[in-house]
Amino acid sequence: MALLKRTKFTETANFELRFELFNVFNHVNFGFPGAVIPPVGTTFGRIRTNVASESRKIRVGAKINF
Repeated sequence: MALLKRTKFTETANFELRFELFNVFNHVNFGFPGAVIPPVGTTFGRIRTNVASESRKIRVGAKINF
C-alpha cells in the first residue's frame, strides 16, 4: 500500500512525499508442516514456528523532480 502527495513548485519542478506500507495488516504466514516420516524425525505434520514472510514495514521518502 502506498500513499503519494505531489506538490508542484514551478512549471517544471515538483516535490513528492511518499509513504509505503508492506504487510499492512501484519498477517503471519507460518512455514510449511514438517515432511519427515517417523521414526526418522519427530517433526512430521507439525507446523514450524518459523515465519515465511516478514513483519510490517513502513518506508517514508521524499524527492524533488525538476
